[in-house]
Amino acid sequence: GLVTVLLDFVRSVAEQATTSDSQVIGNVARACMRLRLKSPELLTCISQLLPGLLPQLTDQDIGSVATSCACLYSGPVSRSVVEALGSELARRGLDQVSEQ
Repeated sequence: GLVTVLLDFVRSVAEQATTSDSQVIGNVARACMRLRLKSPELLTCISQLLPGLLPQLTDQDIGSVATSCACLYSGPVSRSVVEALGSELARRGLDQVSEQ
């Protein structure tokens, strides 16, 4: 089904993990939100890929992934993903402040 396609897509992207590819995670998150698509496998996949992708994600993509996790899933995996995304955004905010 669609979930399998998305999973394969996310996994193949993660293996290449270039900057443009990292936006795919945000796009997948937005698609899941629109379709109300819930997949524990997809959530697990995203949580495993996240550490490598975080530095490349745009603020918007981070927001999309966090929102979709918070809205579509409950439980420890979703919470840890949302926390990781939140702390990355906070860190970026601090970086911007210290640069000025």
